[in-house]
Amino acid sequence: MSGGEPSSIKRFALCAAASLHTYVSDFSLFRRNFLMDKWYFIKKLWRHFIIVVPLMFLTALAYKVLFDSPDYTPDLFQKLFFGLAEFALVMSAIVTAYSDAQSVARRGYDKYLTRGTFKGFSKKARLFSDGMDCIRCEELADGIDYLKEAMECDCTDREKAVASFYIGNTYRLMGYNTNAAKFFQDAIDLGLNDEKYMVDFLLARCHVENGAYQKALDIYDGLAEKEDREGIFQYLYTDYGMCYLAMGEYEKAFESFTRSILEGKNYVFALGGCALAQLGLKDLEKSREYYAKALAANMFDVVGFKQYYCKIAESVGVYDRIDEEMKIK
Repeated sequence: MSGGEPSSIKRFALCAAASLHTYVSDFSLFRRNFLMDKWYFIKKLWRHFIIVVPLMFLTALAYKVLFDSPDYTPDLFQKLFFGLAEFALVMSAIVTAYSDAQSVARRGYDKYLTRGTFKGFSKKARLFSDGMDCIRCEELADGIDYLKEAMECDCTDREKAVASFYIGNTYRLMGYNTNAAKFFQDAIDLGLNDEKYMVDFLLARCHVENGAYQKALDIYDGLAEKEDREGIFQYLYTDYGMCYLAMGEYEKAFESFTRSILEGKNYVFALGGCALAQLGLKDLEKSREYYAKALAANMFDVVGFKQYYCKIAESVGVYDRIDEEMKIK
């Protein structure tokens, strides 16, 4: 081995350091991956293991062949061993980089929406992947920033629509329904291929929260006409009812909640909705009956229900007549 040539051990050490760098080069990304999957580190080691071990086996075979050869020298074996190890580490780093670049597909983010978008090793794919990772780890503001930056790249209309949908949904989770409605509408205008009608459904909910009740009802009316609406049908009529409650149209609200009960859709929530609608109609006895049924059916958010119950009671002037147990102290 010549004096100016770096030794095989030194080259191997450099490759090992480069491979280790793939673990820690982006600590925030590594942390998000770990939060999503506690076995993340072990899985990364396994991806290295399945490449390195077969090559070590080949090295052992080569060692046996060379050992029996009259040309064998320890220096020749060292070169072969560390050369194969270097190759294994490089291949391992490539596998790691590829799997991280494909993290959207690997982690299964709504494949019916993301199919065919943000693929490969491009900058926009990396930004989209990082944004989705942040959202999944509840780092919502950072997730929005990544997705907006991804949209500034050379994206197709479909990719822009997908990113707009997730930005809108993240704003909705943060409680910024005006921003959410804007990005949901952008996704629809860009032709989002949403076979489950989720973007329309969430846009309608944002309109309700923003007080744009007629816009919400127009969307619900359109969804009610769909024959393949099974993905959102479970909540359609209870959402109708909540919209009518917000508008103060308690008779229509009661009709919507009753239809949901009769069809066995979102049953417990609909019972609570009937209790609120009957309260709005000032029939406190029926309201108590529906409330009792909802409690017996294991109502989910009793405190939130009572808060809304008191709000309606005050608005229709019956707060002094409701049971003390319903009043939020």
